Amino acid sequence: MKKPILFFTMLLFGISVFSQENNYFDKKRDYIYNTIYIDSLGDTIITEKLILRVLDRRWIAQPGLQKSIRYIYNTDTAAYKNFINPDAYQHERNQRRYKNRGKFPLSKKSTTGGYQNEHYFYMHPPRTNQYYMLFHAAHPRFHSRVLEKGTDTLTFTDQQLYGAGYMRQEYIYEIFGKQKMFGDSISLYKVDVSSELISDKERFINKPDHYSSTLDALFSYEYGFIKMHYEFKSGVRIEFDLVEVIENDE
Repeated sequence: MKKPILFFTMLLFGISVFSQENNYFDKKRDYIYNTIYIDSLGDTIITEKLILRVLDRRWIAQPGLQKSIRYIYNTDTAAYKNFINPDAYQHERNQRRYKNRGKFPLSKKSTTGGYQNEHYFYMHPPRTNQYYMLFHAAHPRFHSRVLEKGTDTLTFTDQQLYGAGYMRQEYIYEIFGKQKMFGDSISLYKVDVSSELISDKERFINKPDHYSSTLDALFSYEYGFIKMHYEFKSGVRIEFDLVEVIENDE
């Protein structure tokens, strides 16, 4: 009986040390993603290179836990004219701004947070410009428990949509295998998520296309989430694929 206990202890120790040595939020880097927004008809509306910049400083909204990450946008304003925000209020706001000022209210950057400890990785996705729908979708999360089991399922209900209800999200984790990336042989973990709104308000219950989605993702300790492909029940798809990592000195 001593050998299994010893093995389990060593495994947990290995996971803890490995995670601490590769803490994503302690390295000032730019993670550059190719992104694509595909509408419910299957038409590609917007593509861009999105920069996720790790700033290695505390996030003002939760300084005791999360560190700052900055999303830097390069949205094609000509392509954005064809973007229909599924939120009618936001779409009308966009069109009104364009009519009155000749330009859309597009953000050039936004700052949010994320954190990592010996067992858990979490960060907020971008949620402005054409990524607005990600307010109602799964956040990128990874739990190291899959390293012990090979596969694991966790359910989260902590994402609140104030005035609407809360999101119920089931995360399925699997060991995916090794892959060569940026000159390194890295271990990848598959993350599949189904997400739905739990609400007792009829006006939200009647919009399942807007609040129900899936996430198909790949995670590595070295580079965080290298793939995040969201698909909503409406058919809208928002996809992120990591293509470059560079050091930054901000």
